[in-house]
Amino acid sequence: MFKIKKELINPFIEAATHVLPQIVTGISFNRTGLMISNDVAVSKDRHAVIILGVVGNVKGRVIYSLDNELAREIASRMTLESVSEEMGTLARSALAEMTNMVTGRAIALLVDSGYTV
Repeated sequence: MFKIKKELINPFIEAATHVLPQIVTGISFNRTGLMISNDVAVSKDRHAVIILGVVGNVKGRVIYSLDNELAREIASRMTLESVSEEMGTLARSALAEMTNMVTGRAIALLVDSGYTV
């Protein structure tokens, strides 16, 4: 088992709480807790999962897992269109863009902290 450093996690939480309210109006985001797990398996029928690779001095994967209902609501608000349960290309693209924005801000925060990413 590996140990995850909180100084690597906190920038992602801070980035999410900064970015999400700006791009998704009308939804309140609250941090209620943090769960760290070595098991990244989630039910595909209940969750939308977005995985981004990070390279540089800090290497790894950033995994975003959203409840399908929340993912559809976010995609719907971002695209200004109703999103079906299957989440088409536009909805998936919106979620990917959201995670790129959160990850980009988190990486900027990591760089500000002295990491080379």
